Order: sequence, then structure tokens, then C-alpha cells
Amino acid sequence: MALKTKPLELVREDIPTAVGVDGQVRINLNTSPELREAWKKAARARHMSVTTLIHLSVSAYLGEDAILIQDS
Repeated sequence: MALKTKPLELVREDIPTAVGVDGQVRINLNTSPELREAWKKAARARHMSVTTLIHLSVSAYLGEDAILIQDS
């Protein structure tokens, strides 16, 4: 799995990004279709977006208090 980041202003205009949120960047994760589908299934089961699921999971993994975000 690879992780790439870039400033939001460099993301193509046809890609949805959070609007009006200061200090955020977009992260692209390369992963298998099967793993992405598992993430989507887990997010649906918890009534949240995949973004929120990943935020909460990484926060828990790092041992930090989970930072809740608003879905766009």
C-alpha cells in the first residue's frame, strides 16, 4: 500500500474535496479493491463514511483521542 499527499489546490477540480476547511490536505491511498470494499462495508455497518472510519481507526492505532470530522 502506498501513501501520497498533495495540497488541495493541486487536486483536479473534478475531484470532490472538503470546502472551507483550513489546514487540510487530500490523501490518496493505493489499496486492493477487496480491502477498499471491506472498509466500505465496515463504514456502512457503523453508519459513517470511509473517511471517518479511517480517521477513527488511525487515531485509535496511534493511541490518540479520536478526532471526529464532519462528512462532506
